[in-house]
Amino acid sequence: MLETVKREQDMEITISLPDKIACYLEGKWGNLERRLKIAIVLEAYREGAISRGKVRELLGMNTRLEADAFLKAKGIYFACP
Repeated sequence: MLETVKREQDMEITISLPDKIACYLEGKWGNLERRLKIAIVLEAYREGAISRGKVRELLGMNTRLEADAFLKAKGIYFACP
């Protein structure tokens, strides 16, 4: 019997920014899509909506330590279990 694995599909979100602002921010921050994804993931983590493991998964990090270091660099600390 074959088992099917359901794969989550990514939601696409579109925002509108004036070209001048978008170009400025892209020059300052680099890839705006990535920057916005990071902002959403960090806010979701701060609110307790997602776990550190989900942060790691969503941002494509390989290890828990990499995710922990990233969160710490962003000023987000957590209590040890």
